[in-house]
Amino acid sequence: MLRRVTGSGVAYSSVPSSSNYPSNPYYPGVRQPSSFTAYGPTQGLDIIRRGAREEDTENQKSNVTEAVAPDREQYNKEDFPVDYANAKFFVIKSYGEDDVHKSIKYNVWASTLRGNKKLDAAYEAAQQKPRACPVFLFFSVNTSRHFVGLSEMTGRVEFDKNVDYWQQDKWKGSFPLRWHIVKDVPNSLLKHIILDNRKRVTRSRDTEEVMLEQGLNILKIFKEHTSKTCILDDFSFYEVREKTILEKKAK
Repeated sequence: MLRRVTGSGVAYSSVPSSSNYPSNPYYPGVRQPSSFTAYGPTQGLDIIRRGAREEDTENQKSNVTEAVAPDREQYNKEDFPVDYANAKFFVIKSYGEDDVHKSIKYNVWASTLRGNKKLDAAYEAAQQKPRACPVFLFFSVNTSRHFVGLSEMTGRVEFDKNVDYWQQDKWKGSFPLRWHIVKDVPNSLLKHIILDNRKRVTRSRDTEEVMLEQGLNILKIFKEHTSKTCILDDFSFYEVREKTILEKKAK
């Protein structure tokens, strides 16, 4: 089940064209999608499925200050292991990158009630195993045609612990996680991987489980893929959007 967005006044923006990005007045050189023409009291709830990181990538990176973006050295480490005797894998689908930005920034995530229960049960079962059994999450944004990275659950779901920075207020509960890989991995590298339900992993639903063999294959692809872009390139842009969204919610 995907993270649904309901209600009036919410615009579903398509993946923006890289040739039509007005400059961002808050961070010169950092581009913003064409669905944004200004930052004002009526802006901030558009669904952005991909930032502008393919446009002027190096210029964007130079404008993402250390105070804004996490230290890139903590992700995509060469010594990150990809062979596990025991591990659980799930696909996470988000409608927009805003919530992925929050997940990386705050090391937390929340799914639907059904999704939270499924992930909590998986984490609890993993903790009962005699040998280490990490629970990994492959993150993708719906219709973006790529995955954005890999995280690992570091605790159970706290069903009564809500956070207020998600783009929509409907997500209840939360759980801690740690991000290991942050890079754009195109679906074209993964579409040959077929799950036990005979679907391609690129067509998975939110919190759909991936079995060990397929999960390890995906993990190796994630680690070995050399990507020139990642969501960290757009962190300044999403910081501005976070401020706008919170201000809008407060009104």
